[in-house]
Amino acid sequence: MHFLMATVALFVLFVGYGYAGFNGPPWYVDIVVEGSTASALGIEPGDEILSVNDESFANWDEFGDVVSNLEEGPVDIVIERDGERLNLAGELGLRPEDVLLDGFGLSLIVEDVDVGLEVGYLWPNDLADQFGLVQGDVLVSAGGVGNVDQTSLAALLRENNGDDFTIEVQRNGEFVSLTDTVELRTDAPFRGFFGVGPVFVPDSDPGIGTSAGLAVEDFAAISKANLVSLGDMVNPSRWFGDQEPGVQRRAQLQRADNATPVQPTESGDTNRPLSVVGIGRLIADSESVQQVLFLFAIVNIFIGIFNLVPLLPLDGGHALIATYERARSLATRRPHRVDATKLIPLTWVVILLLVGVGVWTVTLDIFSWPGS
Repeated sequence: MHFLMATVALFVLFVGYGYAGFNGPPWYVDIVVEGSTASALGIEPGDEILSVNDESFANWDEFGDVVSNLEEGPVDIVIERDGERLNLAGELGLRPEDVLLDGFGLSLIVEDVDVGLEVGYLWPNDLADQFGLVQGDVLVSAGGVGNVDQTSLAALLRENNGDDFTIEVQRNGEFVSLTDTVELRTDAPFRGFFGVGPVFVPDSDPGIGTSAGLAVEDFAAISKANLVSLGDMVNPSRWFGDQEPGVQRRAQLQRADNATPVQPTESGDTNRPLSVVGIGRLIADSESVQQVLFLFAIVNIFIGIFNLVPLLPLDGGHALIATYERARSLATRRPHRVDATKLIPLTWVVILLLVGVGVWTVTLDIFSWPGS
């Protein structure tokens, strides 16, 4: 019944609300960042990226996850352009903001497009601070290259890592030359940078028959995601809010820039198991009927899958016992019944774990909810 209710909710979303599906609408390349990996590969607006290092993806978010989790180095891309499939090979770089902020300790802003990049924030005692840069400096050149953007500056810093490097800035109307040795931090989590922006295909209006098929496909996609989330339930970072150094630094930087609290985005938020209280809060925060229906479908699919875990007192445990009894009865041609009393200790362990998870998630949803 959980699965049936979820499928019906997805069907209603497709038919009545122009829902684009769990994986979102298809996307194509719209923007190619100059000096990026995509630019070097010859990616053009209108291209459809099919795979990266033989790894495919269902949507734009998954594409970002695939790329950001890759290490710097050789990369093979499969694209489709004007109906023709092409294989491209090149070198994957790193996100400029990772290199600048987490490696160099510098945040750049553009106050005036005619002037150029301006130092928005310096991480105290990091390399940019040691160089002598100060907030408000406008970059004139770096390593002898003028009119640098974030991508080219990050590339220059990495190319000259371990060597003397000169940065020229304009400060209070005067030109200042700063020279020091580049020694980028290596303990921060650098991520891959590809350099494209998406354009999404407009949502279609499927008919009833098509919507039924799409609802089943979406059910499968959400089920897969829920199976992954079951694995995440044993990940301590989902429970205790561990953050990567780079995430912490960006959150602190945002506080420094805006002087306002930053809502948790990577951990300590709803990206963890939720209780009934948390689900109720999500419903209260929903902005439309579509969001409520979508949440209804996801929750029902998760409950249905979780209930199939082969442990008592869950239905999956009963099903496993019944299957074993039937299989053994057929094999021995004699009725066989499992002594369920022998499983009571294990059942109590499962019950206590479920109660503990319930109490813990309720506590987090009451006291650690974003914005509370």
